[in-house]
Amino acid sequence: MEDFWKTQYIALVEFLGKALGPDYEIVLHSFVNDEYKIIALANEHISGRTTSAPLSALALNFIFTREYQKTDYKYNYDGISANGEKLRCSTMFIKNEKGELLGMLCINHCTEKYNRFAQSIVNFVKENYQLNEEEKESEIVELFTNSPKEICEMCSYKLFNSSTLPEHLSKREKQTFIRELNNRGVFHMKGAITEIAEYTGISKASIYRYLNQL
Repeated sequence: MEDFWKTQYIALVEFLGKALGPDYEIVLHSFVNDEYKIIALANEHISGRTTSAPLSALALNFIFTREYQKTDYKYNYDGISANGEKLRCSTMFIKNEKGELLGMLCINHCTEKYNRFAQSIVNFVKENYQLNEEEKESEIVELFTNSPKEICEMCSYKLFNSSTLPEHLSKREKQTFIRELNNRGVFHMKGAITEIAEYTGISKASIYRYLNQL
């Protein structure tokens, strides 16, 4: 029976090492007959250990403080790899039917390159999208549309909090609306004045007059 659990877990170490990939070190410890040793390793390059390596101080602490009697596993604690990179570590306690400790299965994930990648994304966003107010051209908005009507709806929503214009616009509101459309370059679009006049109810003559005033 003693050898049976070892056979199972040794196969599990090999499987997890291949399934999870080279950034995960899988370690199997055996504590049977007071013999504390590593009996299987996968992706051992992460810690640089071999099967003859002694237990880590933390593994020994788990044993002598009888941590395994309080829980079945410990997860997501920090570690350091052989080349000084950060690891995220987890340990499962292997126990018999009496609750006695037979061994430990440990998974050590090397997260350093993912942390560097994530930080590079954060830096890129900061450098390219989080501009200071004095650097930001707040009045410039690039719109990807071929429809003057769509731009009218956007401007209406900005000015009147609705994609539909109010039923009656004052002269000042009409001027403000035409100014907003002009700022967005809509009048450079072919047929824009006719379409805007139909959408807004503002005559083409009035639109030309407001544009001349601008």
